[in-house]
Amino acid sequence: MRSGYRDFGIRPRSSSDLTTAALLIRSVLAEYGLPWEPTGADRHLLLVEDFDLATGGKCFAIKRHRQVFGTAAYYPINRGKNRVEIRKMYLLADARGEGLGR
Repeated sequence: MRSGYRDFGIRPRSSSDLTTAALLIRSVLAEYGLPWEPTGADRHLLLVEDFDLATGGKCFAIKRHRQVFGTAAYYPINRGKNRVEIRKMYLLADARGEGLGR
């Protein structure tokens, strides 16, 4: 399934996006003075199938002009019907303020 918003494309993240997504997230974390923790808090980004997808979640790549500008994921939570937790939503500075979080 693919969808779009403005001139951004949003599609399920594939295994070919792993390196690009990891570099993007590391870059955004550094902007905010936060560390990249591939063996800690960010471990599940490298093992998407074991974490988000195994719980019924989804992971997405946000692209514009063939460049990945962001990532997002969600998984279901037990706080009512049709509830999810948004996880690991990171956008490069050029994509912020465009309403992609909606």
